[in-house]
Amino acid sequence: SCSTSALLRDKRLARTLGQLLLGLYRDQLLTFAADRGAWTWDQGAVRLATSGDVLTYVADQLRTLAPATQRVLQFAACVGHRFDRELVAEALAEAPAAVDDALAEARAAGLLVLAEPGARAWRFVHDRIQQAAHAQLSGPDRRALHLRLARLLRARLGPEPHDDDLFTCVHHADLGADLITDPDERRDLVQLELAAARRARLGAAFEAAAGYLTAATAMMGPASWEHDHAATFAIHAELAECTYLSGRLADAELACQSLLVHARTSAQRMLLAGRRMEMRVSQSRFAEAVDIGLAALDDVGIHIPRSEEARAAALPGKLAAVDARLGERRVDQLLDAPTLADPDVEASLQLLMLVCIAGYYTSASTYALAALEQVLLSLAHGNAALSPVAYMAHAFILAALLGQYERAEQFGELALALQRRAPDPRSEAK
Repeated sequence: SCSTSALLRDKRLARTLGQLLLGLYRDQLLTFAADRGAWTWDQGAVRLATSGDVLTYVADQLRTLAPATQRVLQFAACVGHRFDRELVAEALAEAPAAVDDALAEARAAGLLVLAEPGARAWRFVHDRIQQAAHAQLSGPDRRALHLRLARLLRARLGPEPHDDDLFTCVHHADLGADLITDPDERRDLVQLELAAARRARLGAAFEAAAGYLTAATAMMGPASWEHDHAATFAIHAELAECTYLSGRLADAELACQSLLVHARTSAQRMLLAGRRMEMRVSQSRFAEAVDIGLAALDDVGIHIPRSEEARAAALPGKLAAVDARLGERRVDQLLDAPTLADPDVEASLQLLMLVCIAGYYTSASTYALAALEQVLLSLAHGNAALSPVAYMAHAFILAALLGQYERAEQFGELALALQRRAPDPRSEAK
């Protein structure tokens, strides 16, 4: 009848209708009248038998299977909608033939099908069946199976695993992470989380990257601040950045503020200032970004005046300082200058670049002085990834403010040559 058909549709088991009908037939709620050549049923009894939710009904059907088959399905459900027969056999320490028997019973019951003809991979015919099999496990058993699966997948990972393999392994490890007690295994998982976060970030999946980094910080624990401060700080800083890139600016600001307590070096403090500047630049809050940057630069002895008048007065002196620092060297000789090796100077260059970006929209003198400070650092300490941008900005200043077009061309050519010699995405677009 229409009402019974509606009842079956309400169960949202269109793809497993055959299994549902088989269950009703087995329970003699659906019978075939041979003399009439028609099926008959008691609508009230059918409604009563299917009055629970879908997962409850499917779970009841699963319990009719052999215990070994149920066990195979439970682990397969942990693997996912699609699973590999060899992996299931290895995880359960069962002979392949025994697993094949269990898969055959599940297939006969309409629960599984081969993923592809002739393949050894299987899949559940409906996600509700997978969910029901997964739900049969207790919480501790479920976590233990996920961890066992993660360890098997970890053993299969090569030095450069495919993204899907890495993400799958980390996913299962996270589900069983609270069972990991061995320090070496915990450290290994932290590295896997970092690798997964960076792969996700390359694909602009910033929310997923933040999730992996959050799991990494949880696995490291509070004690890591004492025995591995630098790595712990770097991971938390990367988490703050991915949180910002995910659009959760308020959370990212709080993360940066809380990290300030743990910052031990000027490079770490400047990194956090840079993150806070980036967030404000993304919201066109350029003046606030400049203020944050200048305050952080003060702490490392780089002073850019706050007033327009003072900046204008300081500009000739900075231009003269660049000429003095260059000395007898030709501009093109800077191409072969040493490579910058000081992380604190590198951090200063990064922060000065952000001041340039924000200053471009607020004050030409702020932009110019920040650019000249970058040039001075590059001349004193060697070329860095952002040095081409600094030299190009200096070329712009020479041409636009002083009319020294030939000199400006020399610095512009230097900037292009440096970029060609050591291409870097951080400077190419700038």
